Amino acid sequence: MGLMGKSENNEKTPLAASLLLTSVSLTHGAGAIASDKDAFSASDIRVKRAEGMSVADFEKHYFFLNVRLEASDSKQALSTGITSTRLVNVSASKQLAQSYSSFVFWSHNLDGAERSVALSHCPLMMADVGGAVCAGTDNKLSTLSDLDQQYKTLRKFYENCEVVMGNLEITSIERNRNLSFLKSIREVTGYVLVALNQFDYLPLENLRIIRGTKLYEGRYSLAIFLNYRKDGHFGLRQLGLKNLTVCDGIGTGSLQLAQTVDSSNIEKFVNCTKINGNLIFLITGIKGDMYHGIGALDPERLSVFRTVREITGYLNIQSWPENITDLGVFSNLVTIGGRTLYSGISLLVLKQRWITSLQFQSLREISAGNVYMTNNSQLCFYNTVNWTSLFRTGSQRALIKSNREPRDCSEQKMLCDPLCSEAGCWGPGPDQCLSCKYFSRGRTCVKSCNLYDG
Repeated sequence: MGLMGKSENNEKTPLAASLLLTSVSLTHGAGAIASDKDAFSASDIRVKRAEGMSVADFEKHYFFLNVRLEASDSKQALSTGITSTRLVNVSASKQLAQSYSSFVFWSHNLDGAERSVALSHCPLMMADVGGAVCAGTDNKLSTLSDLDQQYKTLRKFYENCEVVMGNLEITSIERNRNLSFLKSIREVTGYVLVALNQFDYLPLENLRIIRGTKLYEGRYSLAIFLNYRKDGHFGLRQLGLKNLTVCDGIGTGSLQLAQTVDSSNIEKFVNCTKINGNLIFLITGIKGDMYHGIGALDPERLSVFRTVREITGYLNIQSWPENITDLGVFSNLVTIGGRTLYSGISLLVLKQRWITSLQFQSLREISAGNVYMTNNSQLCFYNTVNWTSLFRTGSQRALIKSNREPRDCSEQKMLCDPLCSEAGCWGPGPDQCLSCKYFSRGRTCVKSCNLYDG
């Protein structure tokens, strides 16, 4: 990846780089940064239009990244958490990416000297960001004195926007304003604030996820209040949040301080189809945490996870109710993303003496990270699963040991159904097969198909 930085004598110094769609880590080469006093200022990152690029192209193609600068010798972060850094986004135009291969942003270090970093031939620029990306705001309840301009500014920011990188703040908007442009928004990485408005309907109909990487007042990923006129005649009557089914995982957004699923937070997972982050089950969540006044979790409440189809991070099970002998509450889980990992692991089942089968009957992909299952003394069927078929990279591994011996499972008739293929199964019965030997009706394997039976 061709990243170059400028040292004091203007000689170009190569930079090692690790770039993601939502974060950039630039590691300076030798001589580029001499000491902490040369650190870049987190609040003064700006963007410079590359030579030869039109202003129209520059303003049209951009996205927002977090930037982290660190010295390669000490590995000490010099500047972190720079949000809404504007950088040219050519993902929308491959032709433009080929035409303009060098984009520059710059900052001032703490002693006032200017430094610059040029991004050249950056493959990230070709990446698909999954829709039009726009900047969020951080104004809280501050508004413009001209309410007409307040509306125009909101529309200019979010018209045709699909992903808001930062906070979505909708404040002081008058009655009868056309807010239909908000329908395009699908994701907000920060918080959503709706306050001091007079309109009666909030048309965020396609908003599916509020990531909560920043919280309003440090507590809320969604804050809605004081949306009415003082005389009480007009105000917000209906929320159009029809598709907001993606939920925060443990340690993310509204659950940022949580360490485990427990009786105090399990209601947050009702009707969730996608978990943004991780699901963690520890003994303090299952048995309760007297020190923090949290009671034991009612095992029946775990059924809330039957709606979950995707976990973007990892699934960590280190405790489970004694009267539940499988993980069937995750029977609709299709994907474990592994975007964040637990010591390199995306699926962990550890020391669960009562679990006899996994019953992940819908699981089709473990996108990243390893599988680790050990010391589950009653667990069967694990050895039949072709784990490699679920992996998406050649570096992924299934580390499985010290569970119930397959021979003991066979003697107890804990075997895959005869209608399952050699790909294995998650548990007993024809509905637990990874694939079918003959035919399938829905999720159940059958020996023959009849036109009238389906």
